[in-house]
Amino acid sequence: LNNIDIGFNSFSSHDTNKTILVIKSRDYVQEFCKDAVNNGYNIKYFKEKMLAPSPTIINKNIYTNTDHLKNSNLMKWINDHCGLDAYNILKDRFNYLLYSLFPETLSLIINFINLYEKENISLVLNYSLATEIDFAAAMAAKISKSTKSVGFYHGMDAFNVPFRHFMEFKHFDIYFASTKGEVNHIKALSNQFSHDSHPVISEYPYLRNKNIQLRNKNKPQLLNKSNKPIILYLPIMRKIRLNMPVDLSIPQTMYLYRWHMALIDYFLTRKDCHFIWKAVLQSKFNYDPIKKYIDQKKSDNLTFSDTNIQSWLLKADRVICDVPSTAYFEACFAGKPVITFHNPDEQNLRDNAYDTFGDSLKSYNSFDEGLAFVDEFLNDEPEKYIVDLDNLRDSDTSVFDVLGSCN
Repeated sequence: LNNIDIGFNSFSSHDTNKTILVIKSRDYVQEFCKDAVNNGYNIKYFKEKMLAPSPTIINKNIYTNTDHLKNSNLMKWINDHCGLDAYNILKDRFNYLLYSLFPETLSLIINFINLYEKENISLVLNYSLATEIDFAAAMAAKISKSTKSVGFYHGMDAFNVPFRHFMEFKHFDIYFASTKGEVNHIKALSNQFSHDSHPVISEYPYLRNKNIQLRNKNKPQLLNKSNKPIILYLPIMRKIRLNMPVDLSIPQTMYLYRWHMALIDYFLTRKDCHFIWKAVLQSKFNYDPIKKYIDQKKSDNLTFSDTNIQSWLLKADRVICDVPSTAYFEACFAGKPVITFHNPDEQNLRDNAYDTFGDSLKSYNSFDEGLAFVDEFLNDEPEKYIVDLDNLRDSDTSVFDVLGSCN
């Protein structure tokens, strides 16, 4: 699909004959694209060769000096906060911003505006903003009078993270999230920080649907003859290089290592269960150092796995997660008894999180307290830890009703 254009009109109440340009795609975006075609939209997939050669914004041979910033109000503010003269530390970064990133991004924005006009693009869709192309495509839609930018939130979580408004949400005209808690949070951030235009914010079903479908599937027969309950553990990704967080959401890497080793030692004492450690291997390195720790234990009730999460969700009797992020929500939507944790010193959650998740969300202040909650969860009635779907989603309002109302 990434190598072809799709476009045909169907007999639909949303018959539009308008074109959506998809900047990046993945499985749930493809599900949306299928529905979009059935609702009368044309789909095009972005390729860099669509862009014309970039115009020259700044002559790098002339402008390569940032010394004019040394005595600026900006540097005074930075120096006051750092308690030292930071100019020589930041000089190379200023050079990169002013004479590389900024002019290249401006060139991309101009190119995208021209592309939207040439291809008659009505909507530009993306599921995250991570690269210069992502940001340029969204900003070009903001400038264009005939094109709107549409964003799909690429995960699910219960964190209170205001900086996402500035990093992602504010750059879109229309924005979709998977749960009503996230929709309300994004709306609140927009009301707090946006002083001009506000994006249209609503729910979309595509990311959550693949897990909801698991609720009605029969658990497959496993080759394991012991008939022990399968406990799926979904650790949060421990980043090999973690920048200083702007807001509190994911605990620091070394904190997670200590927590994970404590959990492994506890799992090995529960011979009545079989635990699946569903790892997320680091891209580029394709490696998780916790595997060595597990292998050294030579246990027959703990299995390290890096296969697809949906296949394990279907087989699991119960699920344990580090934090209330995407994997936890996937377990909730799949109808599994699931538990997750919140350390108030490491994470900020939305105010309504405990009302939403009930017994499934536990606050702890020490590893021993967290392990006690795990033990209680494994011995308790599973029904207590199944999250009500009505607490997560508001409605199944059509994405295309929202898109249609904004055009």
